[in-house]
Amino acid sequence: MAREVSEATVKSFASLFRGRTDVWGSVEGRCVKEKVTLANYRRHLTGEVSLGVYMLQDDNTCRFFAIDHDVHDFTEVLKIRQAFRDKGLPVYLAASKSKGHHLYGFAGKDPFPAADIRRACLAILTELGIELEVFPKQVKLDEMTPYGNYINLPCHGHTRDFMRGDLKIVPVEDVVKSVSKISLEALNKYLLTVPESKPVSVTKLKIQKVRGGAKKGKHPPCIEEIMKGVGQGGRDVAAFALARHFLDQYYTEPEVLGLLTTWDENNRPPVNDVRELEKKVKSAGKGYAFGCHSVNAEPALASYCVGEENCGWLRKATADKMKNGLIRELTFYETAEYLYEEIYNDGKAEFVRYKKTDGVIDVVPSIENGDLKIIPIKSQEITEGAVFLPTGVKDYESTVGLVEEIKSYVSANGVVRLQLNTKFDIAVSDAFDIQAGCDKLR
Repeated sequence: MAREVSEATVKSFASLFRGRTDVWGSVEGRCVKEKVTLANYRRHLTGEVSLGVYMLQDDNTCRFFAIDHDVHDFTEVLKIRQAFRDKGLPVYLAASKSKGHHLYGFAGKDPFPAADIRRACLAILTELGIELEVFPKQVKLDEMTPYGNYINLPCHGHTRDFMRGDLKIVPVEDVVKSVSKISLEALNKYLLTVPESKPVSVTKLKIQKVRGGAKKGKHPPCIEEIMKGVGQGGRDVAAFALARHFLDQYYTEPEVLGLLTTWDENNRPPVNDVRELEKKVKSAGKGYAFGCHSVNAEPALASYCVGEENCGWLRKATADKMKNGLIRELTFYETAEYLYEEIYNDGKAEFVRYKKTDGVIDVVPSIENGDLKIIPIKSQEITEGAVFLPTGVKDYESTVGLVEEIKSYVSANGVVRLQLNTKFDIAVSDAFDIQAGCDKLR
């Protein structure tokens, strides 16, 4: 049911979240080049059409800012909110579209210079030891970045509500009446306490950089393609994936920053913020190593993956890790939490995974256990001594007949049957399961 809002609430909300009036962002990620009016804000508040606002103006100022907190740690959110308030910069908490939280601050009579408000926000977050995205993401607009980034506004229908520190929802009507705005005097007073940041020294590098006698010219096809540049929706995840890969290849952090700076010139549009790229490099250094999941698990990057069968780099990397004992080939594996059994289906080897605590069953391509990676044996030798299941209905009157034959086979061989919501039953032996629809089971 649509939310009912008064005209006064619409006007007050639009005043708080003033942005560009020549373009807006859709929830699907599109840049809509249309005039923004009160009608856009009204449709947003009623829940009809979500509104994303480009906050950075042509004079490089903005009327509000936001901290994007997608980590599900509400204690940390409250810590950030209190830190801003302690500096005389009140911010307000709301749920975000991604199930995380946003913290919003609003300008008083005069708008914020984007460079100043970003500097203030980043200084407070740095003091807390927390790295988060700050909107606006840019400090200025240019021909390559004519609009900047948009942010999806709160209070879309009955979602993304403002809330108190005890998680109780605050109606938008109350929020627009009670917000304390931030004056330029208050912002400048805090900035006087912030040391001037030193400029980041960057030496641009090309991807073929050679270091320490180790050639770095050979990279995965996905990395080679991503280095040619990506669109606005993929820059953050692409920068992180690139940084993780290059760090794994023994580039130093300054060298990786140089590579990302070169890469950014190819983006559409560029990030144009060396400090943002530097943050990606430092974050990547704290994360897991680069792997296929760094690309194919990200919707914005998945199209750059050429597939395991076409990736010579992956085959060589896998062979090298196996040689060094970092990858093992097995048909069965057990951890404290899971049991794994290999299945061979349509020529593809995978693991059926059984969770001991609740019996949940799924399929995974490999097993990660610390630094060790375990992959299923892909040789045809695994079919020796395997259980062959009927795979077609040509010898049966119907699919039901095929299933009954499988059940009879399972019963005759002392296998316990487990009913699941799949196209066939899944049979579970005392060793492990038989995944419905697979050709063979070790």
